[in-house]
This record gives sequence, C-alpha cells and structure tokens, in this order.
Amino acid sequence: QIAKGDYILFVDADDYLADNSLKCLYSCAKNNNLDLLVFGYYHVLGKNISTTAFMDIWKNKFPSTPFKFQFKDSFLLNGSIWNKLISKKVITASKATFPLDISYAEDTIFCFRLYPFIKQIQIMPIAFYYYQNRENNSLSCKNDVFLTLSHLFPEFIKNVPQNNVMAAMDYWCNFYTWNLLKKKKNLSYTDYNIIQDFLKKFENFDAHECTFLEHYQRLKREICNISCY
Repeated sequence: QIAKGDYILFVDADDYLADNSLKCLYSCAKNNNLDLLVFGYYHVLGKNISTTAFMDIWKNKFPSTPFKFQFKDSFLLNGSIWNKLISKKVITASKATFPLDISYAEDTIFCFRLYPFIKQIQIMPIAFYYYQNRENNSLSCKNDVFLTLSHLFPEFIKNVPQNNVMAAMDYWCNFYTWNLLKKKKNLSYTDYNIIQDFLKKFENFDAHECTFLEHYQRLKREICNISCY
C-alpha cells in the first residue's frame, strides 16, 4: 500500500535473486507496458539447486513475446507471488490484498484476486529467483492444513469466471495432493473426510469431462491408497 514504484516484486526474507535481475525484469516490463511479467526460478534445498518444471511448460505453451492474458492461462502460471513482477496500477485497480488470517496459499489467493485485471503479460522462462525450500516450516507439517484448504476454497473460487470453474477446481486439487503425499502416514479420518467432501464437488460436472482433469484424477488415485489413523 505504501509502495511508490511502477512495479512491485515480492521477495521472501531467506530467498535471493540472480545478479542484475531487477534491471532486466524492470526494463522488459516497462518497455512492453506489461501488467504482469512472470519469470522462472530455482528450487534450493541445501546445496542442491534445480529449475522448476514450470519453465518447460511455459516454453511449450506461451510465446516468448508479450501477449494478451486470458484467465485460463492462470492455471499454468503457478500460484506463487515471488516469481512475478506486477504493475502497481493493476494491484491498485484490483484492490488485491493478502488474507491476514492464514499462513498457507495466501499468495495464491492474492494472485487470483489480481488475474481478472491483467491484460498484457509476458512469460520469461529464465530463472532469476532462488527459492529456499522450507519444508520443515510448512503448514503441511501441522494438523490443520486440510481444514485451512477447505476454508480457503470459497475465497479462491469466487474470483474465477464461471466458464473456468472446473479448471480452477482441478488446479486446487494440487494443494490437496501435495499435502496428502506429505502426510501419507499421518492422515486422520477428519482430513480424509475433508478431502472426500472436496472431491464430491466434482459430481456437479459432466463425468466424462472429469476424466480429462489430470489433478483431480491424481487426487482420487492417491486418496484410495491412504490408511487413516
């Protein structure tokens, strides 16, 4: 709210950027009058550094030059905020804010509040950002992660256009699956029932269409292999 620049970049306290990143990103965004510039990043785990699979997806799915944003593209951008340079004007127009009462997926909620206001976008499949994996501090280590996801979902889905709802729900399955795999040996019946309640929401869609939802199908497979305590 107090930022004065034309563009805003969010950086977590223990992450870092490659040399000359800001100059390169800002020049690209400013010269092309972008609302959003998405760029690649590295995963850092100890001494191991690897690029994200998103970069290969972007190379195959998006042009290397600026293009008009469509909401359906948002499901391929990932929900992280720290690999995006965002126009301050767009943030102001969208009135997007971070939820203050959660500590998981709050950046995804922010992004999806923002996306309906994005017009001009560019994808740079080049890694500028070094993301420190913080698995031990993740909410996935806590008992309320699935309850949190169930409470967050209405806030997430209300920002999605009607014709993208099924794809958005498929996208949300990623969060359930990722945490399910983390808690595979420690899943409570309460967690199990929360996941099953979410899966039941897909019964409102055409069953044949649901067979093509990759993340939904994976979540169904994984939950079938779980033993609860």
